Amino acid sequence: MFEIDTYIPALIELLKAAYKERLLYVGLQGSYLRGEATEHSDIDIMVVISDLSVADLAKYREVISSLEDHDKSCGFICGEEELRNWNPLEICHLLHTTKDHYGVLADLVPRYSENDVRNFVKLSLGNLYHEICHRYLHAPKEKNVASLPFTYRSVFFILQNLHYLNSGKFVGTKKELREELSGKDRLVLETAISLGDGCEFDFDEAFELLFAWCKEKLSGGRTLEAVDSRCGLHCTGCEYKAPFNCGGCIETNGHPFHGECPVAACCQSKGKVHCGQCGEFPCELLVQYSCDPEHGDTPPGARIEQCRRWRDLSK
Repeated sequence: MFEIDTYIPALIELLKAAYKERLLYVGLQGSYLRGEATEHSDIDIMVVISDLSVADLAKYREVISSLEDHDKSCGFICGEEELRNWNPLEICHLLHTTKDHYGVLADLVPRYSENDVRNFVKLSLGNLYHEICHRYLHAPKEKNVASLPFTYRSVFFILQNLHYLNSGKFVGTKKELREELSGKDRLVLETAISLGDGCEFDFDEAFELLFAWCKEKLSGGRTLEAVDSRCGLHCTGCEYKAPFNCGGCIETNGHPFHGECPVAACCQSKGKVHCGQCGEFPCELLVQYSCDPEHGDTPPGARIEQCRRWRDLSK
């Protein structure tokens, strides 16, 4: 019987022998990481090697071919410099869905922002929407029916990132995420789980649900509206942004051009995306900043109302 806990150490030793000090990272992804694997599941492994070449790819193929269940081997291999310059849109998801077994992935990837996560969701939704519409129009019904369970797989990954934007919490498994969701989000995830388990389904009903969900997410704007500060102050149009080359409190991890921001620091310490998610909202500190006679909002309390709007949109 296949055991992932013995497979990974054996793989690491073979890779160390093959690549020596050029082996930088080995991590686990996919259903084995989530505890959802079946006898048919792929073995999703991420490997990073410095100065990766075609010869290295051939060597890696030899390594995995020498191990048990090599026909199920899957995952991602990458060169160090390629990974350091990877699109930041994908980094949040990559970090949260990969477990370190050799090396530290966070040390090898570029930084990402919450707006990168938001754009990752938009891109993924757009790709999914295009895929289902294109196949519905141009493929026979039997191909649509056969393909829909596989298409539904991406729903889980999109919902993971949407929930992260809503709550600041990245949920790792389908079961845990289902308990966090409600309404159409929960229904579409439950459908994805059911299709993934091989259950019989009504194609028209499942297709219409996915189409309507994609359409709502792409056009409704709810969580996909840009949250550009912790406190609700719109950094995008700030007069100091360009002159001081300020990235705002989110991009600078709570250190805009004027120094550390206590409001941003408090929000980040609680793992919140913005102050509206906090159980103490609006707190005395936020009210003080928002209503300060000299540096506060015009009108007073504007940033509080913006946080309230962000909070309500995510419900």
